Amino acid sequence: MKIKNETEYQKALERMGEIFFAQPGTPEGDEVEQLNKTILEYEKSISDSITENVTEADVRAYLQDQGTSPEMIEKVVKETFEKP
Repeated sequence: MKIKNETEYQKALERMGEIFFAQPGTPEGDEVEQLNKTILEYEKSISDSITENVTEADVRAYLQDQGTSPEMIEKVVKETFEKP
């Protein structure tokens, strides 16, 4: 299963909420594992496409507008834009 859009993503999150505490090794437990992988893959794909278009200046301006401390801004920028 692959999530292709926001509607499918929301449905997957809803289903995950319904069965989140399923016992491992049961059909619903297996479904939780699969949903988790699928949801994470979709979130990563969305995150990657968003960050491709966001600049460091955009992040700094947004965080400053939110009243974020300068120390936290530097931490976020470093973690977001510095390549390992």
